[in-house]
Amino acid sequence: MKNPLPYQRMDNKRLSLWHSLLLLLTTFLFPMLAFATAPNILIEQNAIDFGAVAKGGSSTRIATVLNYNPMPATVTTGTWFSCAVESSGGVKCWGNGANGKLGNGAITDSKIPVAVTGINNAVQVSAGNLHACALLNDGSVKCWGYNAQGQLGDGTTIQRTSPVAVSGVTNATAISSGENYSCALISDGSITCWGQNTYGKLGDGTTSNSSTPIKVTGITKAIAISAGGDYACAITTDTGGAKCWGYNLYGQLGNGTTTNSTTPVDVVGLSNVTAISAGQLQTCAITLEGKAKCWGYNGHGELGDGTVITKNTPVDVSGLSSGVTAIDAGRYHACAVVNGGAKCWGDNGYGQLGDASVTQRTTPVSVTGLSSGVKAIDVDDNNDASHTCATTTAGGIKCWGYNLYGQLGDNTITNQNSPVDASGLTSEALVATTVDPLILASSSAVNITGTDAGAFSVTGGTCANATTLNANQACTVDMTFTDTVFGEKSAALQITSNDPDNNPAIAPLRGKIATAPGGVAGGLETWVKADAGIAATDGASVASWLDQSENAYDFSQATATAQPTYYSSNPSKLLNFNPSIDFDGTGDIYATPVS
Repeated sequence: MKNPLPYQRMDNKRLSLWHSLLLLLTTFLFPMLAFATAPNILIEQNAIDFGAVAKGGSSTRIATVLNYNPMPATVTTGTWFSCAVESSGGVKCWGNGANGKLGNGAITDSKIPVAVTGINNAVQVSAGNLHACALLNDGSVKCWGYNAQGQLGDGTTIQRTSPVAVSGVTNATAISSGENYSCALISDGSITCWGQNTYGKLGDGTTSNSSTPIKVTGITKAIAISAGGDYACAITTDTGGAKCWGYNLYGQLGNGTTTNSTTPVDVVGLSNVTAISAGQLQTCAITLEGKAKCWGYNGHGELGDGTVITKNTPVDVSGLSSGVTAIDAGRYHACAVVNGGAKCWGDNGYGQLGDASVTQRTTPVSVTGLSSGVKAIDVDDNNDASHTCATTTAGGIKCWGYNLYGQLGDNTITNQNSPVDASGLTSEALVATTVDPLILASSSAVNITGTDAGAFSVTGGTCANATTLNANQACTVDMTFTDTVFGEKSAALQITSNDPDNNPAIAPLRGKIATAPGGVAGGLETWVKADAGIAATDGASVASWLDQSENAYDFSQATATAQPTYYSSNPSKLLNFNPSIDFDGTGDIYATPVS
């Protein structure tokens, strides 16, 4: 239910052309074709900062270039039920039918997939705890099931056993359903949510329920949305990182606190995020390098870091430092697609890790029989008795874990600790989007431009000429920063490729040349000429001074306290009987001309 479907570019350009193509394919060719699109280059969104170095010194950084291929949520799991999008554009659900959440007009359970009434043009489906929603190919959204808190978004609190339209949503590009609420990513980069608003999970600064969509405060450049238990998260291009809001008792918002927030807060130390999943009490994300990180509750090892210690900032998932293309956080466990195979970790009381055991795992283990060919994975995050489902390259769906209501779809109610086929969906489930290869073919495919381009250089990496990157493959660019002129420097890494919409792709570069090495301990005293005057008195902080060429300078120290002080008469501070500038603290020290 948490997997994003960002039908728009990570470089802050909306895929209007791609969306139009998607509508055409869905309407006329959907029964015959899988999704396909042009290559989609992605590089760092934030400026690549080389830090402060001494004159003549150097600093190195590595940039990653990715052919980004987001995984569509073609299978989704809720509380004791599952749903999937078929190649025809229809939706099928199976498992517990209470509250009408199977969408077939009934409230009875089904051990095999049944068709959701009246939907034949879906591109995504997302299951909450007692309801589900589908994104249609015209950008509208329909929901069904429990509606006491307005989570169907139709302006009422009336339960529906078949789909109803969400009020006012006409240009959505992705949806995500959580615990009694849902959210939609809109084509302009905003996010709207509706339903229950416990702990402020609708993100509008209040805790009032809403039966119609309302905008999440302060988000205008989102590219992915994930609705979890009582909180939600999004990826934004303005920061290159992630923001979360709502319940935070276990640090699942990732901002280093356990304080709830009714508006979005930044996840600490997380940048260049390509996917995010909000679970019940823990969150997981994928970075540009293909690395998995998780944070929040960890009582069952669901953060995957080899411990059961809860964390309120992101930690690395053990062994998943590269190759991760999809991730999903559940209630007490999580799963990921790694180099085409499925891996899971955390609670395993019902076999939901799929490793043919019921043993809890604090680090990832491979799912039996799914070492390759896995495209997407989804984890039930709404109850202790969880199950998991995945889509495969063959188009089939496999599920495992708790099965009391038939939510595995195998026509039984027997729990399974390894994957089984969902009946009748072996060749019908929608095949995931595939992007064309990304080619860096020209002699100047990788170069540095801008005013201070001479201070930055490409020194190596795997992004050489004629590099070809298939879907979700990456290459690297090694760079060095050095100069002999003091001050701040900026340039841009430019990547030329066959991406029709982002060519060349640009990543900002910045660095500083300081008067002394960063982190000088014990203070620093330096003598500077001030023949033409100085804007400070003895023992006061320095503002500026003029040398014989009448150039003005600012001296500053990175720390907020112990800023540089001018001394003209204190014998202990004079240098060869001359006035001095004294840096009393510890930190990076800069001298910058004032224009």
